[in-house]
Amino acid sequence: LASCDGEGSESLVRRFRIENGEQVEKDEVYGSPSTPVLENPEYQTRWYFKFFLGKLHQNYVGADADKVPFFLSVVLTDANSQGVQQYRAILWRKTGAQKICLSHSPGKPLTVKSILSNFQNMDKIEKGPKEIFSPEIQKDLLLLEEQEGSVNFKFGVLFAKARQTTDDEMFSNGKFTFLNDDPEGFFKVDYKLN
Repeated sequence: LASCDGEGSESLVRRFRIENGEQVEKDEVYGSPSTPVLENPEYQTRWYFKFFLGKLHQNYVGADADKVPFFLSVVLTDANSQGVQQYRAILWRKTGAQKICLSHSPGKPLTVKSILSNFQNMDKIEKGPKEIFSPEIQKDLLLLEEQEGSVNFKFGVLFAKARQTTDDEMFSNGKFTFLNDDPEGFFKVDYKLN
């Protein structure tokens, strides 16, 4: 499968291993020769580290319409491969970080409120956020980004129906119900969460 990184470079990435279930040898099940692949490697998820740290950027603090605090980091990047500068923004909320890229028009800079309005449910802010001038906030945001990456991994199993060979087909299966879709009882597993 082809994949693009944050800079638009294309590379080939293997995301899924397809097994037909006919051959279930102990070595295949427990000592799989293929390495698990994480879909969001560090170079794609660590925006603050990659695009903000060490570059001139602004950090803001504010409260949304529900009075829940947030941070906003904004940087104007160097020209991309098409020769156009972009704003990169990270909205830090208690539910996680959201990231966007916005076009920059020379002579018509975006305001903080206009950047915020591009995030979901952030267009009704009563007061504009205040800029934070303390350099200590950079350490805190970097730590927040590092911690977010370690707690937001999602694990799962993708089930394929008969004759499905592409991930698009498998993702369109909808909900898998163990009772109806597993008559042989392959997925009856005892588990304990710590």
